[in-house]
Amino acid sequence: MRCLRPSCLVILILTAFAAWGEVQEPFLELSKGRLLKVVFSPDNSYIAVSTTMGIWLYDPETLQEKDFIEAKGVGRTFDISPDGSLIALAEDGRVRFWDVRQNKELRTLDLGEFSVNAISYSPDGEHIALSNYKDNTVSIWNVKTGEKEIDLPPFLKSVSCVLFSPDGRFLATSGLGDIVRVWNARSGNLVWRFKVEQRVLVGGGISFYFPPISFSPDGKLLAIGDWSGKIILCDLETGRVIHSWKASNGGILLLKFLPDGRSIICSDVTELKIWDLRTYQPVKTIGMDKSGDVSFSPDGRKVAIRKEDVVLIGDARTWEIRGRIEGFITWTSYLAISPDDKILATSRNGGLLWDLGTGRLLRRFGNSWEIYALAFTPDGERLIGAGQGRVRIWDAETMQELLHGDVIHKGHLMSASRIKLSPDGKLLLLINTWSGVIKVLRLGDLEEIGTWDYKTYDAAISPDGRLLAAGMGGVIGEQQTVLIWDIATGKRIARLERGWEVELIKGIEFGSYGRSLASASKMSVVVWDLRSGEIVKILESPVADFIGSSLISYPDGDFLILERYKGDTLRVWKVMEERVIAKLRIGDVRTGVIAFSPDRQLLAVSTPKGTILVWRIPKAWEVDPKGKLITRWGGLKSWLGQNFPNPANPETWIPFSISEDGRVIVEIYDLSGGLVRRLDLGYLRAGAYLTKGKAAYWDGRDERGERVASGVYFYSIRTPSYFDVRKLVIMR
Repeated sequence: MRCLRPSCLVILILTAFAAWGEVQEPFLELSKGRLLKVVFSPDNSYIAVSTTMGIWLYDPETLQEKDFIEAKGVGRTFDISPDGSLIALAEDGRVRFWDVRQNKELRTLDLGEFSVNAISYSPDGEHIALSNYKDNTVSIWNVKTGEKEIDLPPFLKSVSCVLFSPDGRFLATSGLGDIVRVWNARSGNLVWRFKVEQRVLVGGGISFYFPPISFSPDGKLLAIGDWSGKIILCDLETGRVIHSWKASNGGILLLKFLPDGRSIICSDVTELKIWDLRTYQPVKTIGMDKSGDVSFSPDGRKVAIRKEDVVLIGDARTWEIRGRIEGFITWTSYLAISPDDKILATSRNGGLLWDLGTGRLLRRFGNSWEIYALAFTPDGERLIGAGQGRVRIWDAETMQELLHGDVIHKGHLMSASRIKLSPDGKLLLLINTWSGVIKVLRLGDLEEIGTWDYKTYDAAISPDGRLLAAGMGGVIGEQQTVLIWDIATGKRIARLERGWEVELIKGIEFGSYGRSLASASKMSVVVWDLRSGEIVKILESPVADFIGSSLISYPDGDFLILERYKGDTLRVWKVMEERVIAKLRIGDVRTGVIAFSPDRQLLAVSTPKGTILVWRIPKAWEVDPKGKLITRWGGLKSWLGQNFPNPANPETWIPFSISEDGRVIVEIYDLSGGLVRRLDLGYLRAGAYLTKGKAAYWDGRDERGERVASGVYFYSIRTPSYFDVRKLVIMR
């Protein structure tokens, strides 16, 4: 008996899964990143807007982009020198000093293991205060010499804010905890401290709350906000409370003196209020609508308001909005690419339309309506959005609303987190992934056709619009199954067993011809022949990290799915061929929302940075319209496919293709490497042997004619110029 060493089998199996080809970079990166902070420069020459990509500088008059400072991990951790000429921005282990006027890095302060999460310039520009979140320390550094001059005593918890007083004599610190401290900035001695009211959680825990602080322009007062909604004004010299009052119904998140010193602004999650410090009465209340940061120009005439994905510039006296700085994305709920590959629609609070040719933001739509899901109709003429219990349909060219309707389930509004359209564009499928409820509506009038409540994450409508499929299971003690219903009657017509796997079915798709159905989890993709109900393909992720929700049909009857690979790469698999057709560089970020274009030639992926990456998927295959034989650009390649069905019970077929004429031998081995069966296929012409009539057939018997036991086996193919190995399962 001839044997292959088990170690060789492992190497060959891993080789069979190896992906070939260069890793592609995205050809387009949409958005300027997730908005974090907005600040007017002290000399009023620019507005600095920090995002997850870096710092964008804008002209305060024209609001035109002036410059961009690329940086990693900047976030809110930057400050501007008093004369506006330098920006100190913190990255891991260093602070970079950027000369705004010369548009270059002036110098770098290397900090070693120091990780900065707060930074502040002294009023004379000669010192900076830094907090280190790794060891909860605060220190003061000389900007010119790069030397550390003062170390404050260690803090018990992280410090999120350091702030010099206007005259530079004091340094205030605030962070996670209930103590605001004021220090002598020249000696590092503690001057006074104030205990802030914190939110106590059930069980006695303390919430993550960072009390905001602000110095008055004349340097006489320090304002402190607390979780109960109070503002406390303290004498800066003594720490004595001058006045305190209830300014908000929730915890105060933003607190700033206005430039004239006569008013103070505060906000919680719902509204912003301006208080007159002479009467302690509110003089203006503004609905925040998910606003974040506020900055005033040095002359007090303008105000910049950071909202979720836009910076609004207004008159500081009337708060009338005079301009907008756009092109940012905070979070993305859904992506949709138009059928002509020209437009990308993104959603969160309202929607954005992007030009995929230029990367330019075209327009906003939906106002602040929270859109959970989007889809273009197959003809590209309409755009459908779903969210907050409602479906809305817009004209894709004018973005005029054409139709809307509420989605009701058991007397309550139902929000859809995924939507799909039937290929003819007549049916709309709504899926609530949180509750597992599925609804099918008629797109023309949004009338409900049926509801299915089966705790599913995904579902699909067949190409002819007759069938609905949904996947279930994936928890301990529950078998994964796919159920199929007749949409018109609501009756279940099939139940497909997928097996036992402790992973949710995240993707369901019908094949483009309607003869197959695929389901995907993190671990594997399973494909059924709908005519026989048999499993014809099981593709397992070599790294157990398929993105199940990315499963999509392909026009030749196959399926595509994405896989996270080696941390910074996505691999695009062609399921039936078990072949990687593209490797895509995504970098060291998590994948967010995913969308293929209708022709499967573009892929868009959102990232936590607030950007959207777009790749072109190469055409690495073609289909012979007569015999539907799979070939590849540059000629047919030798290839060993996955047996079908797999698991086998007991017979199975082994598909393959060979690039040149020659003798072909297929051999089956057990786990020890012992030969179980040898199939000598004889001399074959170059070509693809994929169907039951052409593929290698194994009846599940060994060389003696006895049926083999259930278990895992390996099979190999050998030609004069090609050898490969794969795995199969026998299950009786």
